[in-house]
Order: sequence, then structure tokens, then C-alpha cells
Amino acid sequence: MKKSTLDTELNTYFRNIRLLFPVYAGAERRYVKALRREIRIYAEEHEGASISEIIGKFGSAKDVVKSYLNAMENEELYRYLRRWNRIRRFLAVILLAAFILSAAKIGFVFYNFYTGLDSIAVTEETVIE
Repeated sequence: MKKSTLDTELNTYFRNIRLLFPVYAGAERRYVKALRREIRIYAEEHEGASISEIIGKFGSAKDVVKSYLNAMENEELYRYLRRWNRIRRFLAVILLAAFILSAAKIGFVFYNFYTGLDSIAVTEETVIE
């Protein structure tokens, strides 16, 4: 298999791993970085390695994330997911507030624009000959 094809498939493999993590923060990044390093070393040692061989040795993206989460203690996993839920709620509130303020600002601008149209003095000149 060509090197560039394997690189493309590995990039897809690692993207799938990142997407499967409920939170992709510091510890997860270090874990994926170490896994990437191990897989690169394996691919260099085994020149003709295909993505199916690599998945067979290291596991599918789902298996990698599952083994990482299974290795965590229950209390640690609970805190991990709870923290992520708090962050998501905070971001949702911030985005909702930004949306409401933007809508109010746009409404205010349009209100002033339309009420200002009535106050424009229109003059007409009539010439009598």
C-alpha cells in the first residue's frame, strides 16, 4: 500500500477516535498522541502494513476509546462527564444570551429605521406659469 494512502487512512482513523471521545481535552490528547506515535513506529517497522492490520493490532476507533474509558475509575469518569456537561450548559447559555442580545439590537435598529421614515420631511415644489 502506498504511504500516502496509509497516511490518509490513519488520519481518518485518528479523526474518528477524536470524534468518539465525549471530551477531547488534555489527557485524551496525550493518549491519542502516544497511540499515534506507537502506530507510526509499527507502520515504519512493517513496511507493507495496511490499515486493516493496524486496526487488527491496535483495535478500531471505538475499541480504543472504549478501552480508555474503561481504564478510568468510576468516580473519575463521573467527574469527567459532569465537568463536560457543565461546560456545555455554560456555552449554551452564553450562545443563547448572545443570540437574544443580537436579535434585540437588530430589532432596535429596524424599529428606529422604520419610525424614522415617517419623520423625514418631504417637500414638493410646484411651478405655476
